[in-house]
Order: sequence, then C-alpha cells, then structure tokens
Amino acid sequence: GVSWGARPVRVLQLLVAPVVAAGLALTHAAATGFLGCDEVLDHPAVSSVVRTPGAFAVQPVPEARGGPPGGAVVVAFRDAQVLEWIPLAGGPAVRHNLRGLGLTAWRGRPASLWNAYPEELGLDPAGRVHVWVEVPPPGALRVRLLIDGRTGALTQVDELPDTCFVSSWLWDAPRERAAIGCEWEGDLMLDGASGLERAQVAGAGELEELVVDPSAADGWLAVSLWSHPWLVRIDPEALQVTARRFVGSFNWGLAADSDTGQIAIPRFVAGQVLILDAATLKVVRSVRAGWGLRPIVKQPGGPWLTASTYDGWLYAVPQERAARNGRLRLGGWVRDIDLLDAHTLIAGGACGVMKVDLDAAGW
Repeated sequence: GVSWGARPVRVLQLLVAPVVAAGLALTHAAATGFLGCDEVLDHPAVSSVVRTPGAFAVQPVPEARGGPPGGAVVVAFRDAQVLEWIPLAGGPAVRHNLRGLGLTAWRGRPASLWNAYPEELGLDPAGRVHVWVEVPPPGALRVRLLIDGRTGALTQVDELPDTCFVSSWLWDAPRERAAIGCEWEGDLMLDGASGLERAQVAGAGELEELVVDPSAADGWLAVSLWSHPWLVRIDPEALQVTARRFVGSFNWGLAADSDTGQIAIPRFVAGQVLILDAATLKVVRSVRAGWGLRPIVKQPGGPWLTASTYDGWLYAVPQERAARNGRLRLGGWVRDIDLLDAHTLIAGGACGVMKVDLDAAGW
C-alpha cells in the first residue's frame, strides 16, 4: 500500500501531465489564434469592419432586409456592455452604452451596480434587430431592445421580469412571431402580435440553437449544449418533439440548407462537423475540422462555414464528399459568424469584426 504521507506526492505526479498539456494548448492557442491580427487582415479576402475585440454576437442587416445602402452589422460586445450599429459602406457608427439605459429596475441603486449584458440578436422581416439583454441583480430581469436596422436608432426598450436566459432566436414566418429558445430544458418564449408568452416544448432539452426544418413545410430543429444529447424535431404548433437523433452533447451551433435538405452540427469537443439528412435525421457524413467549433452557416451553393473559438481558423466544409476542407485564418476567439449575402461573411473575434469576401477566400 501507499502511506498517507506519500499520497500527496503521488497526486501531484498524476497532475503533471494534464497541467503540462493544458499549458501547451494555451501556448498553441496564443501563438496561432490570438496573435497576428495584422497578418489576418493581409489576406485579400479579409477586411476590418472595426478592430475592437470581444464581439459576442453579430447580426448583419442586408440592404434588401431593411439595412442602409451596402448593409450594416449590429455587434454585441457583451463584456463591454455595448451595442454598435456599423454601416458597411462607410459613415458614422451608432454606439449604445447599455449601462445608460436608465432601467426602472435600477432606480434608487448606485450606478456601480447597473449592468446589462447583450446575449442574443435576431433580425425580423421589418428590418428591426431584436437584442436580448441579461440584467443581473439588482435588476434580475431580461430586457428586449429593438434597433432600427437602417439607422441604428434604439426604438424600443422592454423590461421583462418573467423571461429566461436566451440562447437562440428564430423568426417563425408562418405564425409571424419570433421563437426564442432558453437555456432551461424545453423552455421557450413566443413573441408575436399578442405579446410575449412563455411556453414549453415537451421532451426537449435547452434550446441552444433553433433552425427552420429545411425538409418540411413547417417545423423546427434544435440542439442542446449540455443537458440533452439529442437533435430534436419540433412541431411549432403543438410545441412537441416529434423525432430525435442522438448526436452527443456540447453542441453550440446548428445550420440548415434548404437547397440540399441537410443540416450541420459543429461538434465543439469532437472537432468535427456532423452533416445529417433533415428528413430522416440520419447522418450523411462526419468531417474533421478544428477543435472548439461553435458557430456555423451555409453559403448558398457553397460550403458549410464554421469557426473555431480557439485555433483562429474559419473552416469551409464542401458539399462534395471527396473534396478537402478549405480554411482561412481569422484570429482567435471567433464567437459568431453570419452571412450578409451569398458572397459575404461577417465574423467577430479577437481581431475585431471582419468582413470576408467568400469568392476571394481561395478554397
């Protein structure tokens, strides 16, 4: 046996390998992802929208969907508690300091306790950007903001105490409402003409990401981050799970392609993109990509585009099974990507907010 005196030494010996591995991983991330932003912008496909790091979420507003000429992007800087509307064709940005909202929940409290963290963005058909904001105590509520996509003006502030921690946002066109997924199991909010209401999806985990089912006339698909290892199909009228497929946990993203009827899940820990047939929920193929994958979109007629939160690369996963992945360096901590149009991607990370010309990416 091992004496009690020797056990601490043995424990320390066992910890050496994982500690060294973690240190090497952080060094690699710093060397490949979090440094060299000037080199990122040297690529002809990548241009800077704003060099401010720390973008938590980006919402492009195309001109055709209510944006100004050339389009705009609304950026949520969560840690800085700031929203910024930036016209992409040039001109002054509009900056909203969320600590200056003047919420009624803050009245009588010192300004040092006023905090408001943007957590989710969505664009409705009227060209308004919906912004969901977490307000911790002394507010202890959620705030829903509306921003005019053409001008960047803040047009509405709603303090909503009976709401949830928002993780996803989807426009439900058949019912002309927003469906807002929550971090709690099966919890949902519906925001339509009759106002905001809480709802529950029976049999679902937390709705980390929610997309329209590309294989059906009416339906949603959703994945969970940690509580539920299933991809689920949801009947949006009955709010019930109608089918499921095991896909594992730690899924931050989900994207759908109406042209092929396929969906794709970036596996955060597994370092792969899982592509499934939306009609059957059967796996079509699994493609290796970077570790720490989080956001994903589908370029119309092109590849799936996903970004690593850690290694600093944007990965292009082609439709063709035999084709190899393309990749483009964007710098580290890429938390969100979205399409402005079929040829232009907006990305936010450690190197700021960037515009990517997909035709010039070289894959």
